[in-house]
Amino acid sequence: MNFQNKWTPETIYTITTIGVGKNSTDMHSRCVGWFRDFFDADDAVRRNSCDINENNYYQFAVIEQNTEGLYGWTNSLASWWYHWDEENERYDVCDKPSFAEHTGGLGIG
Repeated sequence: MNFQNKWTPETIYTITTIGVGKNSTDMHSRCVGWFRDFFDADDAVRRNSCDINENNYYQFAVIEQNTEGLYGWTNSLASWWYHWDEENERYDVCDKPSFAEHTGGLGIG
């Protein structure tokens, strides 16, 4: 994972969980929290803190680096994607899924 932690007071890292149904148009998502430090956010996702996976209801998680402003997708600086590994009961880093190719700002709205 290529990352430089360049936090400023205006930067936060949101965590959003995403569930996908039988087709990619059947999706549900929920912003479950935010952190000031990327590594704290990454640790929370990888450890499935507070059961953010909710019994495999949310197969994906994304951390987005955001700045202050309206309409979060315009302020999203970077994103890191994770997919639920059911066998090992954890989120692992993955590429951005095809259903999310033209999306951003999921944690802000």
